Amino acid sequence: KSSAQVRILGISRGWELLDPHLQLHLKNTAGTGDSLDRMDNIILEHMLEELGIAYSSLVNLTKQRFLQLDRNGNIFLTEYTGEDNQLWSRTWDNCLENKATGTTLTLENDDLVMDDVNMQIDRPQKWRMDGKGRFVHKSS
Repeated sequence: KSSAQVRILGISRGWELLDPHLQLHLKNTAGTGDSLDRMDNIILEHMLEELGIAYSSLVNLTKQRFLQLDRNGNIFLTEYTGEDNQLWSRTWDNCLENKATGTTLTLENDDLVMDDVNMQIDRPQKWRMDGKGRFVHKSS
């Protein structure tokens, strides 16, 4: 959402066209697709730490179950796994963003769905914390 959240990890197209002195400082990432190697993940974790972006689990205390997102975008409560699809961040604009997908928890016609951040009509994506430490939809 800001230029501070951007790190160039390598060049995926045209690396061979760069001057040799630039090639020494930039990794050739052609053919790697969306996968990150170990060093890329370390850089990403440091960037998140520097930006103060923290991820945590959202738990239903009554049921002792954790909010999780599956590959199809379905949201459900389940046992703790500690995987990225159970990790959430409250963004600067009060969205609840899933670490695995970058999509946000959205209230749509009384249903919870996951959606890309929409800065134009994002009211359905806004959440606040009540006095008891619970996330409540801002329209509530």
